Amino acid sequence: MELNPNERYQQVAQLRTDLVSYLRGFVTSVERASFFIQVKLLVKRNKMVSFVMIMSSIILISATSIFLISIKKSEFEAKIATQQAREAEQEAKDNLLKWQRTNELKKLIASESLPQVLSLTHTLVNDYEVLKGIDLAKVAIEIDQNLKSAHVNLAYLQASLFEFEASIQSYLQGGIGSKNKHIIASKACFEKFKGRKDLSFDEIIWIVRTYASHNLYNMINEFTFSPKLHFLNLKQRRQYALEVLQLQNPPLQELYFEGDFIKMDSRELSDINGLYRTNIKELDLRHANLRRNIVAIRGLPLTKITLPEKNPNSQVPYLKTCKTLEQVFLPEKTTNKSLLKNLPKSFKIIFY
Repeated sequence: MELNPNERYQQVAQLRTDLVSYLRGFVTSVERASFFIQVKLLVKRNKMVSFVMIMSSIILISATSIFLISIKKSEFEAKIATQQAREAEQEAKDNLLKWQRTNELKKLIASESLPQVLSLTHTLVNDYEVLKGIDLAKVAIEIDQNLKSAHVNLAYLQASLFEFEASIQSYLQGGIGSKNKHIIASKACFEKFKGRKDLSFDEIIWIVRTYASHNLYNMINEFTFSPKLHFLNLKQRRQYALEVLQLQNPPLQELYFEGDFIKMDSRELSDINGLYRTNIKELDLRHANLRRNIVAIRGLPLTKITLPEKNPNSQVPYLKTCKTLEQVFLPEKTTNKSLLKNLPKSFKIIFY
């Protein structure tokens, strides 16, 4: 109670009003309450509403902050993407210019040594380097559209990729008559598959049998090394090999796979390239009479090979294409030993 009577409640009604205000959380008439105290009392009187409002404010502020950060991040990522796109565009332009210069240089070099280009193309065809051969044949044709041999080499390789229609056109541009067995075989394949290039295992077997029926045995090797056959699994590869070896080397009395080895009577053997990618580890050609080079060994994990007694020298250069080879058996009487100096030193040469 105030000491000064004038500062006391003059009426009971005033005291009652302030007591009710105090109990209900309002400011009394004798308090000099600031704005913040009034807000504090308001919060106390409405705790649930205040809690909801505070949480809503926090959520709103957080959401706004996240939104602003997201906008900033998006702007930054957009700038990075734009920069990367510009760099990629510039790189593409630089690469195109570089390719054009390289292509022009390639044409210039080729035009200066066209006979060598044609010779190399022919070598690539004989070594069944399909994609490299196609590139070089096309370069030669770009230099001179009238190079018949380049068109013919291109035709071989196009057929091996199942591009039979293009192959027929290349044969014709190469001066091959429409009744030539290469064109007849390509036409048969084109008519059967109607331009399809992704063929099944059975369809590939049909192709090699068709070419064999026209005695185009070397063309079968072009198929054997074609990237179009890379989808074959090991079982299919070996089935394909057995089919091809029988077609190219009739008659073979003994021919079957046993684990990592091939069992066959090499006395009847003239072409072993059907063995490409069959995963064999040893190859005995001691009694073989090979008509074609052993190109297939570049795709075999051989550790041991025996070259034939007859004319082993033409096969020696191909030995270094087999990266896993350890032992090489050669006939001492017929081997030109000067050829061996170009072989890897890791090879163990054994004469028989």
